[in-house]
Amino acid sequence: IERNTGKVVFSAPTTATMTRFNPATGQYETISNIDPSMLDLTEGEGTSTIYSGRMQQAQNILGLVEREGTDFAQKIAQNIPLVGNYLTTEEYKSYDQAKRNFVNAVLRRESGAAIAPSEFDSAEKQYFPQPGDTETIIAQKRANRELAIRLMEASAGQGANYANQQLELMQKQITGNNSSNTEPTSNKNTIVD
Repeated sequence: IERNTGKVVFSAPTTATMTRFNPATGQYETISNIDPSMLDLTEGEGTSTIYSGRMQQAQNILGLVEREGTDFAQKIAQNIPLVGNYLTTEEYKSYDQAKRNFVNAVLRRESGAAIAPSEFDSAEKQYFPQPGDTETIIAQKRANRELAIRLMEASAGQGANYANQQLELMQKQITGNNSSNTEPTSNKNTIVD
């Protein structure tokens, strides 16, 4: 807005566009017309909405590949310079990406600053299965992630429902399932169109 005249000089778009990878097709897709402005969120709620959505998305993926974190050979292979990524399985890559998405969301919200390698390492051990973890410890770490998600959703207010609705829509698009019998990604109620 121009101060002297009050005229709008630049107008930001009212909707957003997002690019995501669809594992079902192996292609990148663009989703247009995302309109979060329909919510009346504070800045903190908006930030928590973003992070809670990322955390829940990671948790959904981890539900399928969580045990990959206990594979010692994969953990060693990923750290081999230049070729490590070529030596790991698709499932391990999915696990690693979801783990990073979750940790980055948690730590970015907590600190708001750049994440030090030591912080990332600590969070990785706190939230994710490691080689040698027992079933009891793996379940404890899963519960720890679930608690972190629920607390982030609580700080997102009504934005948590919006984030969960968007995750459900994305999942339906990925799987091609448009039925209304899909389970929600969260224990919370979702916004109904």
